[in-house]
Amino acid sequence: MARCLAFGFPPPTDSRTIQKRVPLVKEVYAKLTRPDIAAIALTGIGGAGKSTLAALVYHYAEAQRLADKGPFTAQTLWLTVNESVTLADMVGTILEVLGKPQLDLGRLVPHSQALALFNALNTVEQPRLVILDQFENLLDWQTGHALPDRPGVGEWLDAINSQPCACRILLTSRPWPQGTREYPPTYLQEYSVEGLDITEGIDLLQKQGVTAPERDLRTTVERCSGHAFALTLLAS
Repeated sequence: MARCLAFGFPPPTDSRTIQKRVPLVKEVYAKLTRPDIAAIALTGIGGAGKSTLAALVYHYAEAQRLADKGPFTAQTLWLTVNESVTLADMVGTILEVLGKPQLDLGRLVPHSQALALFNALNTVEQPRLVILDQFENLLDWQTGHALPDRPGVGEWLDAINSQPCACRILLTSRPWPQGTREYPPTYLQEYSVEGLDITEGIDLLQKQGVTAPERDLRTTVERCSGHAFALTLLAS
């Protein structure tokens, strides 16, 4: 398995320290189960709660699977993308997890690697949700296009935007991921993660032990635009 693609579990989602955002979780999950969507990219500024929302979706999807509900019959896969990851790393890791034969990736051009990854995700007996956290590490943060030294990533984005897929992919990314072609979002859809609303923000501050009049808490949430990480820092 590729060493620079971290395979494991999502970040903590303890209700004592975060907001559960149940309506958003159910909305994202419902979108991921639609036949006309192959992937969703959770986008937003750093600290907005993209990874936390993805983690909540992870647990919700697993609860549905274990209750024999929903389309996913294999365990949800969580992968964290660091700055060293390449498309070949993604292909090798995901093929191994899916139980697919390994390919001689050194003999495949990046475009063929991209198609191999899409085909692997689309030809499974047991569909699953695949979450790629911090996908922005493969992208130019200004344009959303794949970095020049990450060949094949743009072609893979083209593939998941062009047709349905048996598995579903959930990305977290600061910019909206752009493929190599100027096609409108079709099977790859964007979901912008906004700040906490006033009620959620006040509740988060109180969970962190902040005691103050409600009007002061409201003002704090408004001034931070509901930014979850900023509110957590203020409370610490």
